[in-house]
Amino acid sequence: MQIVFDYLRSMQPREIKVAVLHHKLISSLVPDFYAQKIIRWRWITYPWAVIEDALGFVNKLSPQPTSPQQAISEIENKYGIRLSRKTMEDVFRLL
Repeated sequence: MQIVFDYLRSMQPREIKVAVLHHKLISSLVPDFYAQKIIRWRWITYPWAVIEDALGFVNKLSPQPTSPQQAISEIENKYGIRLSRKTMEDVFRLL
């Protein structure tokens, strides 16, 4: 977000306003508008990014899981994130 903000600022607009769905207090950029302030850090998965996020979690597991069910179980145990079998099957197709 900061890179985009800096790029837009380089174009010298009269004004830049930043709007986000969730403003995490740990963020270095404070948005002008947000739908919800996140005070305690947590992982937020948006519907359009479920597969990408799940793939990232699978890639962090060591050793790599050999089945969707194993990945589901390990991610829930390690990160407290519950993923559906369908989601994990989609992730395994990308591995």
